Amino acid sequence: MSDKTDTPVKIDHKFREELGLVLEGDGVNFCYQCGACVGDCPSARFSEDFNPREIMLAVLYGMRDEVIGDVSPVWQCSNCFTCFDRCPQDVKPIEVIIALKNLMAREGVVPRGVDVLVNGLLETGRSAKVTSATIRRREELGLPPLEDPPVEELRKIVEIDEIVRKETAPPPEPAAKPVAKKAAKKTSKKKVTKKKVAKKAAKKKTTKKKATKKAPRGGGRS
Repeated sequence: MSDKTDTPVKIDHKFREELGLVLEGDGVNFCYQCGACVGDCPSARFSEDFNPREIMLAVLYGMRDEVIGDVSPVWQCSNCFTCFDRCPQDVKPIEVIIALKNLMAREGVVPRGVDVLVNGLLETGRSAKVTSATIRRREELGLPPLEDPPVEELRKIVEIDEIVRKETAPPPEPAAKPVAKKAAKKTSKKKVTKKKVAKKAAKKKTTKKKATKKAPRGGGRS
C-alpha cells in the first residue's frame, strides 16, 4: 500500500459500486475494520506491503489506484482462505481480493506470470506443467497416471463468464464533451440575445430623446 500521509482522502463510491458488480465483490460493504483477517494471514506475515484489512479499507473509500494497477498488493495473496474463516462479518476478504483480480484481468492489468498461468490453464487444463520428472516420481510413489483434464469444459466456463459479464455490465456514461459544448452554445446565445435587447433599448431611448428635442415648445399662432 502507499505511504500514509495527512492528505485528506476523497471517497469514490463509484468504484465500490463497480466492484459490487463482480461476483462476491459487494461483501466489503459489511467490513468494520476489526483486523481479524490480518492476524493469521501468512502473506501479511512475510510481506509488509500486503494487508487484507487495508485492502478492504481502500475499497470502502473507493481508492481505486491503491488496489488496481501494476503494483497492486492483491497479487501477493496466497488464496489460503484463512481470512474467509476468521471474518466475524462474513465479508469474505479473499472473495473481495479475487474480485479485484478479476476486475484487473478484464482491464488487462495483470502481472506477466499470471497471464502465462491463465493461458497455460486454458491450453492444458493444468496450472503447472507435467514433465517427465513428474511422471517418473509418481511411478516411484505408486501413484496412478494423470488423466487428461476437461479442457473444453474450462473453455466453455470462460466463454459463459464473458457473456454474463457483457450482459451485466453497466451502460456507458454519456460523454461529457458534447454536453459541455451545448451548454457553452446556449450560454453564448443568451449573451448575444441580451446584447441585442440592450442595443434595442438604447436605440429607443436615443430616438425618444431626439423626438423630445425637436418638438415645438408652446402652442401655434392663432
